[in-house]
Amino acid sequence: MVDPSTPPGAQFFQRTELERAQRGWSKIDLCQRAGIGRVTYDRLASQKNPPIVRTVKKLCDTLDIDLAEGLRLAGLDTTGQPQQPDWAAAFQQGIAEIGKGFEQASRVFAAQGAMGWAYRGDLDQTRKALAGMQPEQLQEISAAATLLAALADEELSTR
Repeated sequence: MVDPSTPPGAQFFQRTELERAQRGWSKIDLCQRAGIGRVTYDRLASQKNPPIVRTVKKLCDTLDIDLAEGLRLAGLDTTGQPQQPDWAAAFQQGIAEIGKGFEQASRVFAAQGAMGWAYRGDLDQTRKALAGMQPEQLQEISAAATLLAALADEELSTR
């Protein structure tokens, strides 16, 4: 993941500067060889957004940097999409957990609705409620109903 306080292209810029210096090239030499503008190159160190993949590829090709490594250093993943800061991944994970919680609650409410219709003796509504459920949920309801019936019979036998 990426530190959100560091410009996304800064690490890539540092790597390209090292490679450029080792070759004894000026920034203008590098930009001409890569076919990019000098301003584009200098922006790598400070712009808020990751550089475009085409720029990274041109510099990687010119400096013999592995493209996957260049993309990673530029704040992009290997598909060319921006990497997410740690907080963004945590936020997405939290949203996913909330979604799972809503899904579970929805399943519970659907099951309670079906049981309520069955309790009232409304077989048509019970069938409608059951028809909208997945097979796994139907198995869960069947097991819960069997357990409930067994416990109710047990309680009745003590009275």
